[in-house]
Amino acid sequence: MTTPAASFDLNPRRGWLRRAGDGLAAERARWALWGPVVLGIGIGVYFALGTEPARWTGPAAVIAALGLMAWSRRRVGLYLLAWALALGALGFSAAQLRTQLVDAPVLAKKTGAVMIDAVVGRVEIRIGHRRLWLRPLGIDRLDAASMPERIRIRSHGVAPPLRPGDRIRVRAMLLPPPGPAAPGAFDFARRAFFQRLGAVGFAIGRVTVVERRAPVGFTARVQAFRHDLTRRILAALPGPPGAVAAALMTGKRRGY
Repeated sequence: MTTPAASFDLNPRRGWLRRAGDGLAAERARWALWGPVVLGIGIGVYFALGTEPARWTGPAAVIAALGLMAWSRRRVGLYLLAWALALGALGFSAAQLRTQLVDAPVLAKKTGAVMIDAVVGRVEIRIGHRRLWLRPLGIDRLDAASMPERIRIRSHGVAPPLRPGDRIRVRAMLLPPPGPAAPGAFDFARRAFFQRLGAVGFAIGRVTVVERRAPVGFTARVQAFRHDLTRRILAALPGPPGAVAAALMTGKRRGY
């Protein structure tokens, strides 16, 4: 008894691919659920690279994958592969573009005591000190090209009340954002890079308010509003209850 030609495939590999393609076609309605996963894989591939790729790498990969999608419209398996490659390349390109957009100067090495003229961007209250996020206008011994866009310093002791928008002068020690303390540990330097934070340090003198100014820009106004609202909450409800209320209402966390 002979077997009809339609019931088997002389090439077993081709038969497996055909069956896989039929299965993928049946799951077409669920393809979109894998979109975020494949995007994340593309982002992960970018951050796993040891060196920064050329700027055209991501866009070129997206265009090539879209071309493969257009060419393989009638081949389900190959089309799905091209679709996955296009999404992965899109995630790769998004991470690459984000890196380029936030690129800002980072302090090359630790400084001695330097005088800093800056505008307050954010004030965070901690136990025994304040953490000041500053936009420097001038730093001793640093030219404009190498001056970080943002710095963060700790201020101890009695100091005048500060709010976002104030212009201040302070003497401080600065150093580059530190890397991970151990292999695989939290990489503060990477996080600082994406926050455009180019230096951290601590004040070694009293903070002097040069000028009280209203915050400029939407983000600065939002920070000022959160800061003022937090102060009012803590004034009306001191102690741990006020800290919890402020954290829930404004996102400002204060330890006691």
